[in-house]
Order: sequence, then structure tokens, then C-alpha cells
Amino acid sequence: MKIYDIEADLCSHVIAKSGSGFYVRYGCLAKIAKDRIVSEIRKVLPEKLTKSDLTEKFYADLSVMVSVFKTDDTCYKPMVLIEMIDAALVDILKEEIVRLESTLKPAAVLNSNRAKTKVGLLPRFHSVWERSSRLAEYYARPDNYMRNLLLIDGEKLRTMKDKHVFLKKDFFPDFAKTGKLRVAATPLKNAANLNSIYRVIDDVQYYDVDYVHTYNQVYDDMLWGKIVKAGEEGAEILVFPEIMGKPPMAASIAKRLKENAGKVKVPRLIFLPSVWDEGRNYVTVLTGEGELVAEQSKQFPFRYFKDGSYWQEHIRRDRKITIIHAEGIGRIAIIICKDFLTTQYVTQLMQSFKLTMIVVPSFSTGSYDFMKSLELCAKDDCAVVWINTCAAMRFAKRLGKEDNLRHIGYIRKRVAKDGDSAQRLCVFPSCEGAAKGECDKSCLFVETIEAV
Repeated sequence: MKIYDIEADLCSHVIAKSGSGFYVRYGCLAKIAKDRIVSEIRKVLPEKLTKSDLTEKFYADLSVMVSVFKTDDTCYKPMVLIEMIDAALVDILKEEIVRLESTLKPAAVLNSNRAKTKVGLLPRFHSVWERSSRLAEYYARPDNYMRNLLLIDGEKLRTMKDKHVFLKKDFFPDFAKTGKLRVAATPLKNAANLNSIYRVIDDVQYYDVDYVHTYNQVYDDMLWGKIVKAGEEGAEILVFPEIMGKPPMAASIAKRLKENAGKVKVPRLIFLPSVWDEGRNYVTVLTGEGELVAEQSKQFPFRYFKDGSYWQEHIRRDRKITIIHAEGIGRIAIIICKDFLTTQYVTQLMQSFKLTMIVVPSFSTGSYDFMKSLELCAKDDCAVVWINTCAAMRFAKRLGKEDNLRHIGYIRKRVAKDGDSAQRLCVFPSCEGAAKGECDKSCLFVETIEAV
């Protein structure tokens, strides 16, 4: 639709021309000055647009105004117009959302001129724990002052390619009723049944992950048991750790979910254990009915210290990120283990998509470094679910780092007022048997994330 192209073009212009400190100055624009610009715009743009308003005359008049406004060196006029188009599109965007929610297939951005403007626009789902003025003075982007559209800035995204999946408004029914999201995470078990295959390629030391045993019914039953238990606990999201899955797992669990749809209460969104297969380390996300939502690959390889030197995880970086949009929750991304420790990458994604939840499956010998990224996200209104696995204990013991696994997971909620329980760091402790090699495979942690 042409109106989205005009909005994207305006955003691109302001990003390119506004200069340092613009968004702070714009936020302090005198009322009389802004009212004067608003009055001028109202001659062309109604308070609310309908599709019947989008006539050739409307576009012709609006295009003339855009051309004139672009000559404003202060960029105040284009920015006010951006705000007002965003507000005027509220009803049209409701129709767009219905269309986007009708399928789990990845959605394209609304504007057709993304390649030219380096700007993508999508409907913006709000989050109950995100401030409306989220770091407005520090994120130099027009949608600090937009409420209905999310702006994807190609300059910030750089070489990453984004996909977007929109969940239906009532996808999380309990959350829709209460405003409280129950999230479960499990370390799964203390035995990984993994081997590493070491090789040197072009003088660089690599390791591949090899599964000792093939996928079997016992493993399938264990995963299914965790899913059912999480459902019984009222969790609507369930997160498993890194590389504790095996290649046939997703198809098998999806089949089981479909067969039991409506018979057993299970989480609405399931982040299965990541699978290491043919140079990919990836997480599969399923609905509670077994439908595929997304696959997310790890981008940054882990380095493993062995025999006095480092070996690099032999994965291919596909530079793709999938964002899951859900009303009331906002925007969810999966950032696997080492990727979450790459703070520049985390910041890049946070700023590109204004993330409100990050799921971090891990297989790690420690939790300390993850805390730094947790705090970075919490201060930016983004909740984090981080879950490790006790199967990493044997690697921690080799390094003398058993104590690093005293915490096996965290849920970090956004920072709020002092004393507000909603800002707590929720700690998932390792069980007493973890260090002893004892495991009954029963650990499941459940926490509630709600409005702040």
C-alpha cells in the first residue's frame, strides 16, 4: 500500500538528515510550534484513515506536502507528519494484523520500498511490561514517537536477514485473561550423550557435535513428559536447553502434539532443545498443536579449550533472525548460548526490533557472563528466559568450574521501581544431585512475567 511507502520514505529521510541530538530536541518541541505543523498537516491528513480515503487526490496532495516538508532543515515537519500518519493508520493496521495473524508463514514488511529506503515497517504489538517512552532519548529512531508501527532500520540490521511470524491475539488465552504470562524452563537431564569430532580445516581447529545414541522412544517420552508437566503447571511457554535435541525430535514431538490436541493441556509455544546437525545448531519452535512457528540457528560458534588450545564449533552462520510477534508480549527472539554473550549482536537485535522477550537455550559451564547480558536487556524493558543444562557438568568438572553451575537458569524481568516484585531476577538453582551425577530428570521451573 502506497501510504506505507510514503511513511517509510519519511522515516528514511529523518534518519539520514536529522543529525545528532535530534530526537531529544524533538521531544522538547514547543507546543505552539508543533500545533502549527499539525494544523498544516490536517488540511491533507484526517485524524483516522480508512481505505476509502486513500484516493489518487489524497496521495497527490500528500506527496506535495512531503516534498515541501523535506526542505525543512530542522526535520521537525517530517517528524510530525510521521507521527500523524502512524496515528491515522490505527484502523487500517487492525485489518493488516488480522491478515498477518491468519498464517504462521513468515510475513513481509508492509512497505514495498524497503530496498530503496533501507526501512521496513510492520504493525507494532505492545507489551504489558514495555514503557511507552522506552529509552526514547537514546534510541535514535523515528518510531520512538510512533505507537502503531515498528520501524526496522536496515543500517542497524546490516547483513542480518529478518523473518517475522505473527501469533493470533488469543494465542495465549490465560495471558489474555490475566495479563500474567506463565513461563516454564527445564534443564532436561544431566547426561548429554554427546561426542565431539575434532578436525583441522585450512589450519583452523574445529569440532563437530555427534550424538552417541539415535533418537528413541525413551527420549521422546522424556520430552513429552516435560511438555505435559509444564501444561499442568499452567505454563504457556516452555523452553528447553541447547544441543539436547536430536534430528528426528521435532517431527516426532509435532506428531504427538497434533495427536493430543484438545486432549491434554500443553504450553502454547514450545522451544524444543536445539539440535546440532550438518553444521547447524538450531532451535525448532512449535505451537501446542504441533504447527511449526520457526527455526532459529545459532550465529556465533563456541570455542572449546582442549589440550592447551582452542577448538571452534563448526557451524555455518546463516545471518537470519526470526522475530515472533504476540500482542501483549511484544516481540520474541531466540538467541542461542554464545550468541547471547556476543553483546554487540544482542544490542543490534534489541535496537533493530525493540525486543521485549529473549529466549536463551544454553549448554554452558557457567552463568556469570550471561548475567551481564541479562542486565543489559532488563534495563531496556526486555525479559529474558535463560536455561542451561546439567549435562554441561562433566565439562565444568574438567575445568574445575563445578560451582559455576549452582544456578541452572534465570528469568530476568525488566527493571522497575525499587521494591517492585516484577523486577526480580528469578533464579533456578541446580538440584543437589547435579554435581554427584544423580538425576531423576524431574526439574522444571515455572515463573510468571507480568505488567510493570
